[in-house]
Amino acid sequence: MVVQKIRITFTLLFALITHDILSMNQTTIPNATTQRQTTQVLDAELPADRPVIAPRIGYAYPHKRSIPPQKNNATETVSPESEQSISSSPAAQTQPVENQVIKPRHPAQLETQTHSTQVNCQGRHQSCTSDEPKNLELAKRKVKKYYEHDYIKDVTCLVDQIKHYIDTHATLSKNDAVVFDVDDTVISSFDYAISTNLGHSTKSYHEWELHPKRPIPPMLDLYNFIINKGIKVFFVTGRSQLRRKVTEDNLRSAGFTHWEKLYLRPQNDDNFSVAPYKTNVRRDIESQGYRIIANIGDQESDLIGGFADKTFKMPNPMYTLY
Repeated sequence: MVVQKIRITFTLLFALITHDILSMNQTTIPNATTQRQTTQVLDAELPADRPVIAPRIGYAYPHKRSIPPQKNNATETVSPESEQSISSSPAAQTQPVENQVIKPRHPAQLETQTHSTQVNCQGRHQSCTSDEPKNLELAKRKVKKYYEHDYIKDVTCLVDQIKHYIDTHATLSKNDAVVFDVDDTVISSFDYAISTNLGHSTKSYHEWELHPKRPIPPMLDLYNFIINKGIKVFFVTGRSQLRRKVTEDNLRSAGFTHWEKLYLRPQNDDNFSVAPYKTNVRRDIESQGYRIIANIGDQESDLIGGFADKTFKMPNPMYTLY
């Protein structure tokens, strides 16, 4: 009897366990159709940028669902008016970014845009700066090269022109006169410019004046040519009257030993430009009965203002005096 009861008990337990196992398989293992539907629902709720765990454990990769392109055989033409109405419609505003088509702006809209740079570039390869000055160091090198190679040649050419003009226009009377500037017209200051790297200061320049000076060779030749013809020479310099003694020494040391008069700028002349002073000097020379047949200088301020038959400009790329 006891053995029979035990067998019945085990039979009942086995039946209960089998029933539970079958019930569990039916609730946790869906069929293929149910599984596909569940996957579609979960996949629709998953954010586009959410990492998806790959089937292999330990690997995760970002996943984005691509939206298949919609086929449309008809070609759509969009005008600026229709584009504006489409972009401002509620449907376009609520449409996902991936589905929105970004169209280029109409040329008329691009022309109305303003930019803060205020630079008018006509082409992509053109410079966006207008009239940029030459680099200072490169400009200095060019000036030095000019003086070392071409300056004397240009001055010699100018002297030949002046000689020809004097030969054809001078009356060879006692009243004919030629006016010369001094610095960088008959005396060269290029050695001073080199010592200061083409700079300038009043103190250093006055110190440089204390030493003997070199002439500009073609101009010394022109000076002797004029003196030999009996034409009077006047020197008109922008140096102050306080520098008279040192200026006379500079001229004589450079070979210019004779002149009718040396004019220096008055101390009380407070004009910014030396042009009025030099114009008045030439007026004074002609008031004494002289005829200035040529006025020679290295600055425009040496030459403007009249009271000379002809003016000749010496080359000087180092500095400008107004």
